Amino acid sequence: MESAGRKRNSESRGKFDRVTVAVANSEVTRGHVGSTRHRSEPRRPFAQEKGLWSLSAGHPPPPLNKSHRQATRASISFRSQDFRWKTESGHNDYEYLFSKTAFHVLILGIDKAGKTTLLEKLKALYSNLEGLPPDRIVPTVGLNIGRIEASNTKLVFWDLGGQIGLRTIWEKYYEEAHAVIYVIDAACPSRFEDSKSALEKVLRHPDLRGAPLLILANKQDLAGAVPAEELARYLDLKELDKRLYMFEPVSAYDGSGIKDGIEWLLEVMERSKRTEMLRVRAAVTGPVPA
Repeated sequence: MESAGRKRNSESRGKFDRVTVAVANSEVTRGHVGSTRHRSEPRRPFAQEKGLWSLSAGHPPPPLNKSHRQATRASISFRSQDFRWKTESGHNDYEYLFSKTAFHVLILGIDKAGKTTLLEKLKALYSNLEGLPPDRIVPTVGLNIGRIEASNTKLVFWDLGGQIGLRTIWEKYYEEAHAVIYVIDAACPSRFEDSKSALEKVLRHPDLRGAPLLILANKQDLAGAVPAEELARYLDLKELDKRLYMFEPVSAYDGSGIKDGIEWLLEVMERSKRTEMLRVRAAVTGPVPA
């Protein structure tokens, strides 16, 4: 009778009356996921089964056997628009699983190009926050961070100082950036060469390989501002052939053109190979703090 009781208990443990989100004990045969099979051996503590996600009302999902663990260890990356899945990362918390995709975007350019004014205008356009008025903005000495949400996507902007002595810190942020916004003062042709030289160094850096580039011909509200098409001809950057890019005439002062540029950036980031590479990396090392 005791043996029969143990058998009934073992059978009942194999029944789950909850929704479980996990890649566990499933067979992949000819491209199809087979039905879930449960092992009869006692469950190990959930902490031993790294990489599993469970939405359950009580107990964790059954453990992975060796073959299934090997199949899921390295490269399983499941994502929809609003959440990502990863295995064996050590960063498996519910907030990460259900967090919206966050893109990290660098805002670069030489000093006085209007980078911080752009960041403040982005806050005003996409959130309930009122950005600083232009007359209260001072040159950036280190890093300004801005967060917005556009088209159900989180964007984190890193605005870095553009003075010559500060440009050396730019590269410290390259590796984790999904894209770059490069701001040029289109109303100051005397500094075009400096802007071009700084941009060429950015484009040559290997840590930004494949990053989409949005070049903003800023200050179009001022008389004498050079149109984006003319600025593009002047820059004549050969490196642009190697990546997705767009020139956009904007005014960080009145906001014109900014949303068009951001919409383009969202579209290309979502389908760029660099984004896929960063997602795979995040699945292994954990997400970059937003």
